Amino acid sequence: MSFIVWQSKYETGVMSIDNDHRSLVSMIENLYSAISKGEGKNVIGDIIKGLSEYAIVHFNREEILMKSIGFDGLEMHKETHQGFADKVNSFQQMLASGQQNISVEVVSFLRDWLINHIQNTDMQFVDEFKKHGIV
Repeated sequence: MSFIVWQSKYETGVMSIDNDHRSLVSMIENLYSAISKGEGKNVIGDIIKGLSEYAIVHFNREEILMKSIGFDGLEMHKETHQGFADKVNSFQQMLASGQQNISVEVVSFLRDWLINHIQNTDMQFVDEFKKHGIV
């Protein structure tokens, strides 16, 4: 059974952004699968490292596109991205301090982030991107 499944309602219509979001769904599913097998501790470090890299690449991609069209909500959007990066940073600190039992907390945060961020925050720029031919 899946923890989260990609659905058309998550699609922004911007291929590069949707592909990034799909990769996040894959990371979430990989972590959930490991948790289900009692192996969350074995993969959590790699997942958090992947999230850190994902945040840099994906958020940069979105912010460059927003800036290129003069999107009014850029600064607010950057703040939500920073919130994600801060949370991932706190997970890294927890791991560094020896806390290995954070897999469930991480996977829950990621699912909630993905659903809320895409459906609420990212959908705010979709129409503007399409008006400017960004697909």
